[in-house]
Amino acid sequence: PSPPPPPPPPPPSEPPPWRVASFFVVGDWGFDPGMHVWRGAEAVKQRCQGLIAEHMRREAEERGDVAFVVNVGDSFYPSGVSSVDDPQWETRWAQQYAQLPRPRRGANAGEVVPWYSVYGNHDLSQHDLDCACRADATRCNQVRAHGAQRGAPNMSWYMPDVSYFATPVRGSPLELVALDFNAADASKLCTWVACAKERCDSWDEQFDAARGCTQAGCAANLRQREAAAAALLRARV
Repeated sequence: PSPPPPPPPPPPSEPPPWRVASFFVVGDWGFDPGMHVWRGAEAVKQRCQGLIAEHMRREAEERGDVAFVVNVGDSFYPSGVSSVDDPQWETRWAQQYAQLPRPRRGANAGEVVPWYSVYGNHDLSQHDLDCACRADATRCNQVRAHGAQRGAPNMSWYMPDVSYFATPVRGSPLELVALDFNAADASKLCTWVACAKERCDSWDEQFDAARGCTQAGCAANLRQREAAAAALLRARV
């Protein structure tokens, strides 16, 4: 007799009822009315930032599981924040995105939405000179603001260091690694940090001699950060 036919394959497993999580990625979102003018007309209007924030709110409301935001930098045009109390925290971040809701489902349901952030080249300037020129990242204004909400009840600023790693979704193997590679732009940004102009007259020129930052010192500090960031990446992969 013929052998019995093989059993039918098992039915495909049902997909999970919800995604593990959703998230936004934003960058170059900072707006400055004095800088964003091109050929005599406003190339970027503040209303545009508000429209993007509104679309983020709608998408988050529809999905219900937006657990975090990845912020890749250039947050505060044209030259970063001057302190943890700089009013730009409210006017250019918290007030713009205050309506972003907390997730109502998923592992992070009901929790504050963290903005996992890094420095962009426009975030480093004489306003944040100690961050550009000192090895101690705790002197960086955006690092010092780690955990701040600035009146936005559903979100918080997340930057415990200039490079770091985090687990953004509870119970998930997903890991986020944030890296500071601003050394790639040191030849441009360090002139503004050290000399307050597009080109320094020499490598040891300083605009603010009392605080002691040269173009060479800024570039060396950013290269050290780049090496530390590369080491962190190798350790996490």
